[in-house]
Amino acid sequence: MRLFFLMCVLLTSFACGSVEMPRTIVALYDRDKVEDISFTYCHLFAEMPLNHLGYQLYYHDINEGLPDLTNRHDVVGVFTWFTYPIVPKVNEKEYVRWVKQVFSLGKKFVVFGNPGIYNEDIEIQEELIREFWFLFDLDYTNTWITTPYNLNIIKSDPKMMNFERKFDGFNVEYMVMTPLNPKTTIHLSAKEKDNSSSESVLICTGSQGSFVASQCGIFENVQKDHYFHQWYLNPFVFFQLAFDTHNIPKPDTTTHAGNRIFYSQIDGDGWNNETEMPPYQKEDMKSSDVIYREILSQYPELPVTVAPIAAEIDLNWVGTNTSINILRKILNLSHIQTGCHTFTHPFDWLFFQNYKAEYEDPYLDQYRHGSWKDRSLWKTLVSIFYSKQSAQSLPSHNLGESLPSPTPSSDPDIPLLQADYELPRSYGLKPFELKSEVFGAISIINALAPSDKPVSVYQWSGNCLPFSQAIEYTRKAGVLNINGGDSRFDNNHPSYSWVRPIGRQCGTQYQIYTACSNENTYTDNWSANFYAFNQLPQTLSNTETPLRIKPINLYYHMFSGSKSAGVNAIKQNIAYIEEQEFIPLTTAHFAAIADGFRSTKISLIKPNQWKIENRGRLQTIRFDHLSGMQVDFTNSKGVIGQHTHQGSLYIFLDEEASDPLIALKNKSEITNKIPYLSQSRWNITHFKISEQGSIHFTTQGYGQGLMKWFVPDDGEYRITASFFDGSKTELTATTKNNLLEFIIGRSAIKPLKVSVERVQQ
Repeated sequence: MRLFFLMCVLLTSFACGSVEMPRTIVALYDRDKVEDISFTYCHLFAEMPLNHLGYQLYYHDINEGLPDLTNRHDVVGVFTWFTYPIVPKVNEKEYVRWVKQVFSLGKKFVVFGNPGIYNEDIEIQEELIREFWFLFDLDYTNTWITTPYNLNIIKSDPKMMNFERKFDGFNVEYMVMTPLNPKTTIHLSAKEKDNSSSESVLICTGSQGSFVASQCGIFENVQKDHYFHQWYLNPFVFFQLAFDTHNIPKPDTTTHAGNRIFYSQIDGDGWNNETEMPPYQKEDMKSSDVIYREILSQYPELPVTVAPIAAEIDLNWVGTNTSINILRKILNLSHIQTGCHTFTHPFDWLFFQNYKAEYEDPYLDQYRHGSWKDRSLWKTLVSIFYSKQSAQSLPSHNLGESLPSPTPSSDPDIPLLQADYELPRSYGLKPFELKSEVFGAISIINALAPSDKPVSVYQWSGNCLPFSQAIEYTRKAGVLNINGGDSRFDNNHPSYSWVRPIGRQCGTQYQIYTACSNENTYTDNWSANFYAFNQLPQTLSNTETPLRIKPINLYYHMFSGSKSAGVNAIKQNIAYIEEQEFIPLTTAHFAAIADGFRSTKISLIKPNQWKIENRGRLQTIRFDHLSGMQVDFTNSKGVIGQHTHQGSLYIFLDEEASDPLIALKNKSEITNKIPYLSQSRWNITHFKISEQGSIHFTTQGYGQGLMKWFVPDDGEYRITASFFDGSKTELTATTKNNLLEFIIGRSAIKPLKVSVERVQQ
């Protein structure tokens, strides 16, 4: 019946001309159990591998009722990872009825852990639970095994299990379930010793329903000061099977023009701190000036977005002529873009969601630079002292640590700060006002920036958990947003489970996460091991091989300029990065690509042919595990090139093509040899091939323009670059095995036009 339903849908869709490929997975959660979706297991652990496989999660709060998926053609299935029962909030009969409807619509359903309908406090009919698991082709026996120390593992799929940590079954209690469908794939099963009736499925994937028993998917160890986790199962393999992602096109945010993306951003924290770094210390130089001299002015081939805190460059707040002059000379560098790191640097964003000025009363006398109720001469002198002493060794989100902790109000209506923070924000000279925090901050920075470099991206501060309206305001201000996530994958965080997804859903808005963590998490909030940020290459390497799951991201703060160890760590990271193959993009460009991941619509026109729509600035579509398939350029439209890396085919689209078409064909069947891009260090648009076979395109980028092109005929080629000022550069290059490689050495920060033609022999 399910197969018949799916066939009818496909036949009807093909008759209409295309089949939209569903890319959304509905994740259920209970907002009363978690403060924010970013603390759910779905978000922390599952969303990143699902993003890699091309899917986006849509979080639905069960307090709003169960979602109607009847006309949701964009939804491929449902995912739950409850660690708690959802009964009685959701009636168990209603829930099972809804799950049954999800299956009847041909959608997939994946359950990790508690299915949500078990509740020790409420008697649930056994027949109802049996009916639930029957939908997953599993027979529920109502038998629980509570002696995991006596467990024998019967089957453990080597392609699925023992991925990052060996599964031994210790401390796993489980309910006995047996498969009802021989086509269900069992990846893990176990039983009690000398008790054959206790044998049970612990992990399985089916045609529609898949299941992972509690404590069988991921290992967790929570101690006083440390939270450790690793995957037992391979999440990429599991979700590929559970949601059938094998041959679908995947929008990719890691790669552009065939190369891994690089981008970099600096938060303004510590802008006015005085450095300890010799010889600059003798000059009372600011940390931001050290970063300018030692980093930004030394690497013009690497674009960086610099985001000051508006209060620190506003003379009406704590800005000085020195801080303003440093900003101006930084932004005058041609490879630097302008960002905004808020106005007053909120630490705990949720504190300000329903803000009233009296909420800050318990904290006003703790602000080092004074408050709207206290800006005395004494407070001003104290703020000057701290800018020379304590603040230079503390990140801004800990600026209150050396002062006595305020006593929060006992009024339950006044929000409490997160445990990590002792102040709501860095600066409180005026009551908080969201419009000022976003629009005001951007306006102040724009007034100091070059006219052709307005603020392009808003970089979140503090806990980087903005509420929905704050994100909405950045969109209304016409800028992109980024920060949060703090992904790491290194010796201290040895697991993909520490790598966060592309971003975070917040109401109707979406926040873009940065790809890698900054120096704060390496240095215990800039209090120790100031050199430790040089461990970033471990994360960059682990997120590249064997799977490219993140771009290269160099993200830090201005306070790194206060210590030699901090500056040297940045330089070591840059030295590692420059050894890699990458394409430098601005932070705003990456954020726009990440936005494009959400909006991209993919439709199957006919077998092996897809139309790509609404992709924004995302230009890479990836296919995994393609055996012998390549782009059929003759039947494709708006495709510039392709590149195979680690078994995946990365296809690069032309940003100027509104609705590109990707056609694939077996390599052996492709007879028309058409030139295409293999890899480029510069962005490429307006790609055309003349009737004579010459290549024409527009390009823009940073550093030297290394490009690799496939051409059908070996020989010598002439490359002509026409620059924006009217000048031209010509060079020649000779192919090797149909690969044409050349470098345009002049700057292309402003776009230029290039033509490539074969020199007639």
